[in-house]
Order: sequence, then structure tokens, then C-alpha cells
Amino acid sequence: MKRLAGFLCTLALGAGSAPAAVITVGTIEGNAGDSALVDLPMLDGPGSYYGSVSFSRPGSIYLEYRVEWVYNFFCDFGEGFVNCGGDESTIGFDMQTPYGKALRIVYSIPPAYRIDYSPIFYETGMYFARGARFDYAFLVDGAVEYRAITDAVPESQTWMTLVGGFGLIGAATRRGRRVAASRRCSQ
Repeated sequence: MKRLAGFLCTLALGAGSAPAAVITVGTIEGNAGDSALVDLPMLDGPGSYYGSVSFSRPGSIYLEYRVEWVYNFFCDFGEGFVNCGGDESTIGFDMQTPYGKALRIVYSIPPAYRIDYSPIFYETGMYFARGARFDYAFLVDGAVEYRAITDAVPESQTWMTLVGGFGLIGAATRRGRRVAASRRCSQ
């Protein structure tokens, strides 16, 4: 019974393969009215992520995450498929506060795709992380410490596996108690 509970706990806690969080810590200095622009790392690959930045003192904060979208159209006019056009675009996820100590934002990177419009025409596309940054406007003179975190948002199947695993552990534990109680009563 203990082996089963241990296995189920390992399964529940090991669910999902999210990338590790990226934490950036630093100090910026400036005078009232100055602004500091700092680049931040992003996590890449299909999924949902959140970015947050917090400061030791309030200021005017602008937080931005950018995702690049590249797509191409392919046409077949009797000689095989050839690239017949495409483009790229930047998708921005941003948040701003005129007076605060922290901001948090969620961004998503969809998986690569292919859409067949007809037997002779289709589109392919992919998304990737372009970059992230924050802009901090000083309200008073001096140094300000910041801490930025970018981490993956657990997907719904990860949560379901985790909850299901804990439910199975609870059921196994409850069954073990009933079996032990029935053995004591029969002796």
C-alpha cells in the first residue's frame, strides 16, 4: 500500500514538464523624472507564461512582452508547392501603472500550425519569444531594487493530473484504514 501511495504521489507531483522559472534581480538608479529601460529574459515554446516585476519603491511602471508571428502561404499551380507570400508580425502583451510597486502579465505562445485552405493553397505559421522589458519612471531620487520573474503557467492537464493523483492517494489511504480496522475487529 505504501508503495502505491508513493508511486501515486510521485506521479502527481511530477506531472507536466514546464520550463524552469527565470528570475532577474538588479538595481537601477536615477533622479525624479528619469526613466530606466531594462531588458528581461523570456521563456519560449508553446504554452502560457506569466511575467512579473516588483520594485522596492513605487514608480510609474510599463511592462512589455513581445511574441513574433511568422507565417507563409504556399501555392501549387501545377509544378509543386512554392512559397507565394508571407509576412511577420509582432504581438505585444503589455501593462502599465502610473503609480505602483509591482505588475504581472500573462502571455501565450501558440504552437506552430498549418491550415489547408484548398488542395492547392495552404498556410503555415509559428510563434516565438521576441523579447521583454520594463520601463521604470522614477518618482524620487535614488536607487531602486527590482526583481523580475518569468515562469510557466501550469496547463489544465497538469492540474487535473495533480488533483487526480492526490485523490487516488486519499482513496488508498482511506482503504488502508478500513482494512486495518476490519482486521482489529475480527481478532
